[in-house]
Amino acid sequence: MELNDATGFYLFAKYHESGHDGIPKDGKKALELYLRAAELGSISACNKCAEIFGFDSPKARPLLEKAAKLGSTGARNNLGVSEGQAGNIELALRHWKISALMGQDESLRSVLKCFKAGLVSKAEYEDILQRSQQAKEEEWSEQREFARSIRMAKLAKLNQGNR
Repeated sequence: MELNDATGFYLFAKYHESGHDGIPKDGKKALELYLRAAELGSISACNKCAEIFGFDSPKARPLLEKAAKLGSTGARNNLGVSEGQAGNIELALRHWKISALMGQDESLRSVLKCFKAGLVSKAEYEDILQRSQQAKEEEWSEQREFARSIRMAKLAKLNQGNR
């Protein structure tokens, strides 16, 4: 593994977490490697560490912020959830709008709830809905769908090996 390879650290962490390919299961080592991968800019590692710490924990917040800045719609949605739970509805709504505009379904549902509560105008909600659909359409391609199916098959095979 190269010295500063975020993907390498992330994958090695997954192996330690699951005990894959003869590597002993070691949660502490896995977290250490996930944190290194996050430090190096792995969105997946930032999200995984936030999940391990608990999305609403103070340790998770900077990781979610980093992942959101790197483009993770899931992290942006989780920041919205966290802000909503803290009563910061305007900030929560801002996070949800941003990720909904990038095609994130959970955030779009949260914006819909805000619309139903009178916090978002009908015109604004319709605009977000339309732009969210556009983002999804622009993202889809046959090549991406093929790559996704390969990734899912590999994950299924990996999960079967861990049983």
